Formats: sequence, structure tokens, C-alpha cells
Amino acid sequence: MQGYTLIVHGPEAFDKGDVLNVVGQTCPAQVVIAGIIARTAALEAGFTIPCPNERPSVLLNRYGRDAALLNRGKSVNSGMIFGESVAQRTDKKSLVQIECSNSTVYLWGQGNYDLAEYLSLVLSYKLITKPVSNLSLTEFRIIKGCFPGEPVFVNGTIIGIAESEEVTIRLNDNEIIPVFGLKLKEHGMQRVKISNNSDIYSLWIKSGSLRGTLPVQSPRSRITGKIIVIDHESHRFWERISDDVAGILTIGDDTTSVTGHMSAHLGIPVFGITDGDEDGIIRKSFTEGSVIVKSIEGRDDDIGKELISRIPNGEVHWDSWVNDEIERLGDRVVVIQKV
Repeated sequence: MQGYTLIVHGPEAFDKGDVLNVVGQTCPAQVVIAGIIARTAALEAGFTIPCPNERPSVLLNRYGRDAALLNRGKSVNSGMIFGESVAQRTDKKSLVQIECSNSTVYLWGQGNYDLAEYLSLVLSYKLITKPVSNLSLTEFRIIKGCFPGEPVFVNGTIIGIAESEEVTIRLNDNEIIPVFGLKLKEHGMQRVKISNNSDIYSLWIKSGSLRGTLPVQSPRSRITGKIIVIDHESHRFWERISDDVAGILTIGDDTTSVTGHMSAHLGIPVFGITDGDEDGIIRKSFTEGSVIVKSIEGRDDDIGKELISRIPNGEVHWDSWVNDEIERLGDRVVVIQKV
């Protein structure tokens, strides 16, 4: 079937070779990425393809019935739960899902049967038709398919750790309130950004680690250039990065790990300001020239703001600037990693 759009969700589909296999066998007209870490994995796998930084349901609504979602869930059950959750949020309450965790094409609701059948036959995947249950629009939001001990994200920020396979939350005056199965992370709750009058079902929520594979390292790209800042917003990495960046000031433990992971393939070092509350959401890897410090006096936020105020305009010699700032901070920080 010619002319369909393949929307890829998550880095695992690239890391495990699923995208290469599906593209090679089914020849989609175009491939689009959903997710910032997936974009990193795509580049490492040699795919230079659009990444609109949109949720899967938004992209499916944009490309219509001639689109399929490629996913590799962390388990068979979570992959199926994810598919129905996406289908519930599409305009037509339907979806063609290629689920690689169990070699299945799911046809959700009144989706494109011809496309689903074609993908099933060509890939030798099972074809399973499933109804889409109504989205229960209550004041509560249930996140299913969690693994106890894994992080829970809201709008790209970790708000806590799952303590059950289902986590229930609600909103009160734009504040997230845990109801069941969630151990809150206080700093995360303070940093999560929720627009005024947000609906709890409009929030982007996911659980689990971001990627289990180390990035493909590249040689350091440059020593002089501009410095950009990623302050607890690693999900904004791709909209801020450019060819003239010599290094990135990152603020926050997980922010440093995620940004360092994504910038490693680009050969861009980070100067990470942390305070020891990392959740281990991604395998760490840093480019040569990276320095990670831990705050001994004050929070990473406070030291980060201080450093931001001292970033020069224009071109900077990265190593000199980092060394000067570490000397200026003195015994308020300790270097925990230097690459």
C-alpha cells in the first residue's frame, strides 16, 4: 500500500532495528518522529527525518487515516495500553498501531483496515482488531502500565515515582495532587509547568526510563562558540541547539543526564550543575569537555541562576569559561565527573 505515513514513537524502535525493518519492507511515503529522545536515536541510526516535537495523537490527527504508529512498548501489556490511550485522543477514536514488542498490528476502532491488513501481511505480524473504550472524563487521571519504581513525567518533568502498576492523579488550581500509587518528588512538582485552566486530560504524561541504550559518541564539534542553557527543560533541547554552540550549561541532575545523552552524538559538552536527586531515567554519556559538579552549598537552581547571569554574549572559549566558573564557585561545589 503506497503513500502511508509512518509515525515512530520512542527511541527503542530505532535502537532495536524496528524502523529499518518496517521502512525497508513497507516503503512509507514519509517517516515522522514523536519524541525528543527518539530524534537522537534516529540520527544515530542514520535517519534524518522530521521531528515536530508533538504527541502521537496530534500527529495522527494531522496525517489522517493513511498513517500508522510504530511503537515498541516496555512490555506487551504496556504497548497495548499505550495504543488505546493514543487512539482515545485521536479525532476519529481510531488507530493503526504497529506494536513491535509482540509483532502485532492493532487496528483500534474504525481505523484504516486496508492499511492494517497490508502492514500485517508484509511484516508477517498478527492482525488484531480492538474496540476503543470511551475516555472517562472525570477529575481523575489514571496512568496505566507503570512499573513500580519508575519515574512518572508530566509535561516533560518528573513529578514522582510510581508505587503501583496504576497511578492516579488529579488537578486542583493547576497543581497536581497524587491520589494513588505515586510517591511525589517535591522539586519536580515545583518545576512542572501547567497552563492556566488546563484540563487534566490535556497534560502529556508518561512513565518509565527515556532510553536504555548508550548514545553513539561523536568527536567534539568545537571549542569556541556560544553557550546555551537548559534549565530543567531537556525536552526543549532540539529547539535551542544550533551549529554554533560550543557547550551547554545544564541545571538539574536528570536534566544534565538527558541533555548530555542527546548532545553526545553532536559532540557538544555540558557543564552540569546537580544536587544529588537523580532518578536514573537514562544511561549517562558525556562528550569530551564536559564537567559535572554537585552543589555543596545551596540548590542547583540557585547556582544555576548565578552562572546564567555570567554567560558572556557572543563567542566563548568553552574550557576557559568552565574552569573560571568552577574556580569562582570554590568550595560551594565539588567536581564529580570530568570528561
